[in-house]
Amino acid sequence: MMNKERLHTKRKNALIVLILFLVGYSIQAQNIYITTTGAGDRSGTSWSDASNDLSLTLFNATSGTTVHVGAGTYIPALNMSGISGYEGPLRTFLLNEGVTIIGGYPENGGMASDPQINKTILSGNNIAKHIMTVASAGAKSRLQGLTFANGVGNYGSNGAFYSVVAGADVELEQCVFDADKANIGGGIYMTDGTLTVNNTTFANNEAKNGHGGAIYLQNVNAVVTNSSFLNSTAQSGGALYCSGGSIVMNNCVMSNNSTMGIGKGGACYFDNTDAKLSFVTMAGNSSQNGGSAIYYSGGKIALENCTIAINANSGWGGGSIAGVGNAQIDIENSIVSGNITLEQGKEDLGGGNINITNSVVGRDIYTDPETEPIRDQFAPDSIHLNEDGTVDVEVPSSITLPDGTEISNPVIDEEMGAGVSAKPSILLNSDKALVCGDEDFLLTAVLTNVKGVLSVKLYMQNENETNNLFVKDLLLNDTTWSVNVNTTDFLPAPLVKFFVQVLTGKKQFQSNVVEIVCVPRVDDVKVKHIGNVQSK
Repeated sequence: MMNKERLHTKRKNALIVLILFLVGYSIQAQNIYITTTGAGDRSGTSWSDASNDLSLTLFNATSGTTVHVGAGTYIPALNMSGISGYEGPLRTFLLNEGVTIIGGYPENGGMASDPQINKTILSGNNIAKHIMTVASAGAKSRLQGLTFANGVGNYGSNGAFYSVVAGADVELEQCVFDADKANIGGGIYMTDGTLTVNNTTFANNEAKNGHGGAIYLQNVNAVVTNSSFLNSTAQSGGALYCSGGSIVMNNCVMSNNSTMGIGKGGACYFDNTDAKLSFVTMAGNSSQNGGSAIYYSGGKIALENCTIAINANSGWGGGSIAGVGNAQIDIENSIVSGNITLEQGKEDLGGGNINITNSVVGRDIYTDPETEPIRDQFAPDSIHLNEDGTVDVEVPSSITLPDGTEISNPVIDEEMGAGVSAKPSILLNSDKALVCGDEDFLLTAVLTNVKGVLSVKLYMQNENETNNLFVKDLLLNDTTWSVNVNTTDFLPAPLVKFFVQVLTGKKQFQSNVVEIVCVPRVDDVKVKHIGNVQSK
């Protein structure tokens, strides 16, 4: 009898634990739906019962909550303490740790988010000091498909998006920061945290009395990908200012940003920051006192496959890349040319511990740091700035050496744009060209001069269609990738074609096609190995 009671008690306790777990999970994984007008009972449990109170919803949201927001304009109604009725400058949307906010849905809600069509605007109404404020640190918070507009109209504080909570981790995807103004960090002001920015546009932002027209970061580790910085201004760091920490930028455009007064760093100012920039274009930026594109004060800067052109410094202090301190600057496969400054001979580089590999600087072509550059072989007037901030470069196919010998240009490739030492290639090989039965064969892809690899995909193509057979992401340092394939994966096709696609931060490349003949196994037929097929 005692054993039965104990068993019953254990089952009861287990059931209670399960119920508590499920209740807790449902709270943590809650989905809430918001529209400007609300609908139904306005509980926020669905689009048909959508809430119309974004401020209160975000104030109460806990980690694991996803808030779906329909198109329209939303103005913060509560202060940091959750009290309404305060003057406009103190009102802000709160962002708690682990909360996700997704905009871009149709005005009355819908299945899919499309921020290009459905604008979900979080507006400061030219009054609020901070449109959104990070309230706590812990799990990553995500913002997707939101537009931050018209924040901090009185310049009384820092950042339309404001984060000073140590350890905060925030990710932005498909967002827009437009016409946000502040004392420091017009669009984003963040300290002591982690920031990830993808597919986001910063335009027409301003830091009137300080640094970072679009973004100000202090002791932050940041990654910025596929984003644009346009027409922003600040005292220093027209678009971006980083103090300490690190930043990685890939496939970004920074155009027509500027500094005011005697400011430095028309596009970027790096103060003791480790910065790595790949496939970044900086063009049409301007400064008053050095570094029309980049100004540095210590730290380490690496530029790979970048174009820095048509930037102007109207004062002294160096050209497009300039600064103070013994910063290490590595320039590889890049163009730094066609820039303007008052100091003759410093239009492009203003000094520092500089290593240049396979790049154009000014009119000179550098092949490696140890070799004297080939002088006066690049024409800066072959660089053209487009309206979207990108740059077209007319690349000479050949150059003339000092002894009069004409050779093919060893640095630039027209298909890639900014300096590439040799044309990228992906060579796909097979160890067999004819297989039978359930025989294995090995496919190997060798990558040469392919920079900034994001992914590698192996495709199988038969007579009628292309099928995605294998997908594998490469590490950035990988140059060779192999995979074993078995004939049972694609029988009964008699002829199978394979090719590899490589996606980089700049464009997509495709390998040669390898053909594999596949026949059924017959015991009395000997299969002859006929070698590799490398191209079609």
